[in-house]
Formats: sequence, structure tokens, C-alpha cells
Amino acid sequence: MYQAIYVHTGAYDAVITEKGVFPVDERTLYCFLNASSLNDDFSDWEGGWEINWNNNDNIWDVALDMGDIVAYYDKNNTLRVCDKDLWKERLLFWSDRLRQ
Repeated sequence: MYQAIYVHTGAYDAVITEKGVFPVDERTLYCFLNASSLNDDFSDWEGGWEINWNNNDNIWDVALDMGDIVAYYDKNNTLRVCDKDLWKERLLFWSDRLRQ
């Protein structure tokens, strides 16, 4: 089971939870990166884009349909990075934006 999945679509980044898709901005990234220390299991994330579920889809299926899975939180709320190079690229992108 996945708590939240970070996806890069080529056009934007998003975090996918059971409650929806959340476009990444500075605040969303902060909350995603610090979920463990904030004791956030993503269950109260509200207000994202709604997911149109197909039959037996789960958030992993939705993430695969959206783009490249970069990182995710597992059922133990541990951050797992799937693509280390893309993760570094996305963090660099956001750190550059935060400096502007």
C-alpha cells in the first residue's frame, strides 16, 4: 500500500494520494518531504484534483498513467525514491524556484 506518490509528468509535478492529485508547489513539496517528521500519513489531504477511478485502479495505477513515478511513501510512512536522478533533478528545480 502506498500513502502518497510523487510523479513528474514532464509538464508538472504532482503528489497522488487516495483523496486526489495535488499539483506540487512549494508548500506541497515541503509537506511531502517532511511527512514523516510531521506524522502525516496523507489521510487528511483534501482539495486536490479528484481522481477518476477505473474499476480496480489504485493510486499506483493512477501514478503510472500520469507520468514518471519519482518517489513514494510506503505503508510505514517511509520515503522511497524510485528514480534517484530524476529525484535530484526535481529537488534542484524546486530549490532554484525557492531562491527566486
